[in-house]
Order: sequence, then C-alpha cells, then structure tokens
Amino acid sequence: MQKTTGKGFFGSHAKSSALVASLVVHAILIVVAVSFVAVKIIIKDDAGFEAKTAKRPKAPLRKLQVPVKVKPKRAPKIRRQIVVKRQVNRKMPEIKMPEIKGVKGGLGSAGSGTGYGIGGVGFSLPEINIFGVKSKGEKVYILLDASAEMMYDEMGGIEAYRLIKEELIRIVDALPSTVLFNVVVFQDGDRYKALFPSMVNASDSNVEVMKKWIAPLNAASVNMSSKDFGTKTLGSGGHEIEKIEVDPIKSYGGWVNPSLMAMKQQADSVYLLTSRWGRLFHRVEHSEGSAVEIRKWDQLYEKAKKKLAKENENRKKKGRPPRILKGKMSIIKAYFPDAHPPGSRVTFDYTPKIMHQVMDTIRKEYSSSMPTTSGLPKKKVSKYSFNVIQFVRQGGSNTEEQTRQQERSSEELKQIARLCHGAHRSIPGLEAIKSCIPQE
Repeated sequence: MQKTTGKGFFGSHAKSSALVASLVVHAILIVVAVSFVAVKIIIKDDAGFEAKTAKRPKAPLRKLQVPVKVKPKRAPKIRRQIVVKRQVNRKMPEIKMPEIKGVKGGLGSAGSGTGYGIGGVGFSLPEINIFGVKSKGEKVYILLDASAEMMYDEMGGIEAYRLIKEELIRIVDALPSTVLFNVVVFQDGDRYKALFPSMVNASDSNVEVMKKWIAPLNAASVNMSSKDFGTKTLGSGGHEIEKIEVDPIKSYGGWVNPSLMAMKQQADSVYLLTSRWGRLFHRVEHSEGSAVEIRKWDQLYEKAKKKLAKENENRKKKGRPPRILKGKMSIIKAYFPDAHPPGSRVTFDYTPKIMHQVMDTIRKEYSSSMPTTSGLPKKKVSKYSFNVIQFVRQGGSNTEEQTRQQERSSEELKQIARLCHGAHRSIPGLEAIKSCIPQE
C-alpha cells in the first residue's frame, strides 16, 4: 500500500500558493477601491440681473383750459397782549343789542345768573387802563361826573376837565371793536344822560358819536358864565335812562342810578370818575331853622354872589375861564368857609355796604331773567369790577372842613371799590392829571 504524506496541494506547491493569495488580496483591494465614488460639490453663485433703463414715450404737458387763481398764503397771526393804543380802520360791522321782550337793555345785558358778566361778543378779555387804574372786561361802562366841583380851581379848573375828556376819548378809541361800551354823564341832583340806550361795540362810527357828544361838555368859551356846565352842555344825541327802584334807595341823584344801570346791563368793568362820594342819602327829618338864621344865611349868599361875579369879571378881562361854583351852599362856602347853614336834618345815608348790596341785587335780578347761553364758546369769566378815579383838591388848598369832607369821601369811595372787586385812585390837581396821561 502506498503511503501518503500530509502536505497536500498547498504544501506541495508553497510558492504557487503564495502568489495566488497575493493575487486574491490585490483583487479584493481593487474591487473595494473601485466601489468608492468621488463626489465633487459645485456651489454656483446666484444669478445677477442688470437693470436696463427702459425708454418710454413722454406725452407733452397740456395747458389748463380753466384759469385758476392762486391765493397768497397769509402769515400766521401772532397773539399779543392788548394795550391802550390808537386803532384805525376797524372793519368789524356795528353790533346793536336786540331788545328782548320783558327786558330793557337788549342782549348786551344778558348774564349767566351768577352775578357776573357773560363776556360780551368778543373772545378775549382786554385790559383797560384809565388814569392808571387797570381792569379786564369785554363790557365797559364809564360814569363821568360833570358837576361844578369837578372844575373848581383847586381841582385844576376847566383845563383839567378838558384833559379828562380827551383821555376818555383816547381810551375808548383804542378799545378792540369787539368790546361793548357805554358812557353816562351825571351831575348833582338826578340829572344824567347815557350816550346809548344800551352798550354797543367800540366801532369807528360809535366812537365818533362819542367824540361829538362829549366834546362840548363843560368846554370853555368866550362868553361862558359860571352856570354853563353840566349835562346841558353835552352835544346832540344822548338818551335818558330810567330810574331803577330798589330798597332802601329813595334818592337817585349823582352816580347812584347810573351805577345801577351799569349793573342792569351786566357791565363787567365799570369806571366812576368823580370828585366825591356825593349826597347819597334821603331825608328822614328836616328843620328849616329860625327866621334870624335864614336871614343871615341869605345875606351871606348875596355877598358871596357879588364876590363870584367880580372874580369872574376879572378873569374874563384876562382871557381866563370863569370860576365854576354850583348851589347856594357851594357859593357861600367858597368865600365864607366857616359859615353854617340854618336848620338841621336827619338823613338815611347810603353807605358803601348798602350801595354794594343794591348793586348786586340789581345785577342778579336782571341776570337771572336773561338767556344762560349766548351761542359763543363757554369760558370762565371774572367778577365785575367797580373802579373809582377820584379827582381831589391840591394839597394845602382845603379848609379844615373841606379836608374832613374829602377824607370821608375818599374812604367811602375806597370801600365801594374794594367791595365791588375794583380799585381806587386819587389824583390831586392839574399837574397830577397831566402826569397820568401817557405822552405820545
């Protein structure tokens, strides 16, 4: 038996087997290498577009067939504080307050029922300055005393009164045309006249009416006598005003009734130009005095009249206006200051407190019967003011009695101004009046 060996094929062919194994390994590597795929990533930039200008046909502009007016633009209005300056060429039409049935004084008298004015027809509260006394209001009422005492020599005479009138005209002329105004001239007793029956706007035509009406008042003239003064010297026009009855007033002389008329018409800025408190009272009891006392008083009166006539004759020769004195008492006291009238009297005096109460009463009474709305924008309004400019004698020209009377009048006028939310100022004599008037 043939004995076989354990080497086998690979053992017998060792070199050939190594070659085959090497080829197999390489073949496997080639197959693996071929199986890999190379990937190349290409990132492309975004496409860009270039804008090209397109040429479009242009249509020619056509002219407008209808002419158009181009209004120039107005410069914006600048609000400024209202001061007393002369205004000219006002364009606002006149405004007259219509009468309301059952109420005299027209719509210009309307109020809100609170005792204060409703503000007139304007939309602002202008400031008024009369001889240094300032107040604000849209409805201005001026009470001007035309009594003889306003023209006494110690007060500055007729020249001083002329300056007072001219200053009032200048101030009213400078008021905005939206402001309502009226003027009442009064004197001792119950003589008084109003420029208009109710307040009107301060238009050019209304101011011109005032100028013509007030110019001849107490004006000096060649043949003037000591009696040529008072309301009778006013120009043409003017209106009587009714007496307004209210308790406890029974005498309506001096500025009593004019001030009540201002309250009735709901004025919110009232100016009283006077020299004294005045005879604001009514008699309760009165005694004429004995026959002897009356005879002595009459004799003094005749002597005083002769002295006045002689003095005015001398003044006329010198080209000066006459000395103005009114009433028996004033004429006697001018030349016999220590004389006392006969008899006695008991009076009920109208104190500042009483006058304030009756003025408020009238204001509220006529305010409550008026419409509470005016169709104008609502706004808060201030209390009315009652202002007093008192023309007094120059220092050193008074007797003791005249000094006492003047001090009493000043105190009473200060009180009524204070009670009625106003101001008071005393102006002594001609030079002081001149210093209160602004120089142009």
